[in-house]
Amino acid sequence: AVTLDPGYAAAYALLADVQGLLMDLHHAPGRELLAQAEEYATKAVELDPALPDAQLSLAAVRQMQSRWTDAAAAYERAIALHPAFARAHRWYAGMQLQFRKYDETLEGFRKSLELDPYDIPSQSALGLALFYAGRPLEAAAHLQQLVARRDHLHAHFLLGQVYAQLASLPGENREDYRE
Repeated sequence: AVTLDPGYAAAYALLADVQGLLMDLHHAPGRELLAQAEEYATKAVELDPALPDAQLSLAAVRQMQSRWTDAAAAYERAIALHPAFARAHRWYAGMQLQFRKYDETLEGFRKSLELDPYDIPSQSALGLALFYAGRPLEAAAHLQQLVARRDHLHAHFLLGQVYAQLASLPGENREDYRE
């Protein structure tokens, strides 16, 4: 797409996001992929600073670079440009979880799900956030409902972690979630 239209900002934003996926898959050295992601995200924002996807891609790059203030600003710009952008709310909530801002994190994941109730990554992320926020019973209940609705591998994995934590609590402080 960028070959056919070098001014197509959305394509550059997507290329930036793909670099992040390639990092997860260890496709190439992370430094190289992050440099490419930054190049693509920066180009997308230069071409169209009002494109929410471009701001979101830049936010993700800045987060991977540990440039927290810049990442937060780009997430907030993406959301301001498109308040119903569920993925932007989810990604920003994910960054807030890194800093144990549990109230903001839970609010962000819930907002994401309000906007897109079929977003399975937000569903499992909400379970993870509840777990990290020290609310394992709520996390277990949420993840059990998710697994019952959709057999999702990540939700099973998270539910196993929650069960392990619950098993370590004294009996009077937990409910029995075994079937």
